[in-house]
Amino acid sequence: YNGTTVTRNNVSMPNGGFGIYMNVNQNPNGTRNLIANNMVYVGGTQSVTSYGLYDNNSTNTDYLYNSFNMANTGVNSIAFNYQYHTGCYDYLKNNIAVNSGPGQVLYLYNYNTTLKGINYNNWYGKGTQLGTYNGTIYNSLTAWKTGSNKDSNSISVLPYFYGLNDLHVLNPKLNAAATPVSLIGDDYDKQIRNTSTPDIGADEFTPASVDAGVNAFENPIGNFCAGTKNITVTLTNFGLTTLTSTTINWTVNGTTQTAY
Repeated sequence: YNGTTVTRNNVSMPNGGFGIYMNVNQNPNGTRNLIANNMVYVGGTQSVTSYGLYDNNSTNTDYLYNSFNMANTGVNSIAFNYQYHTGCYDYLKNNIAVNSGPGQVLYLYNYNTTLKGINYNNWYGKGTQLGTYNGTIYNSLTAWKTGSNKDSNSISVLPYFYGLNDLHVLNPKLNAAATPVSLIGDDYDKQIRNTSTPDIGADEFTPASVDAGVNAFENPIGNFCAGTKNITVTLTNFGLTTLTSTTINWTVNGTTQTAY
């Protein structure tokens, strides 16, 4: 790689904006851009249209093992925007892109046959539309795969990031789900990647055999009147072993309650 290289960055933009911005970054044949092992968080409100990645009319560019967390509340904010590309054999592999807001996860538009390798990614969104491919909107990964003829081995799972801007992951479904890239031998933390079954995203990790945790507090929420309330939480298995039982310990205002 002897073009633009952007690797191992932690980009945090809590008020919105463009996480990684590439505009008309064009290389002659034989030189390439590399964007790899980055963690990018973009927050903010709908007043600022935002992108985790915005790449317009670049050439010969490879996006490999990146993690994008888009949490902007705007419907037009997109986690992964890639448009108007020409050149030779662009690759989008082993990336995570999440949009927890109402906007799309990815937007791919108006390029020729240059996008040769888009696969082994994790595209996950909470909105009604997963993404746009050359002007057509797709609401699910299954529909995306059929309509675009891309991403045959890609998945759509919540990665369970450590935090908004700490994009290390817990979901074991990302483990060993990527494809090897010979020129990328380590991850964001310079940990060695598995040479045959690496992990999707910027973080190469080894899931624990047994690991359960409360992922969400479902009820009660908000303000409520005094009295007895049922407590409901979502328990998630972050480990590799199928759980048959577990114990939830909990407290109220510092007072230990009966374990469940």
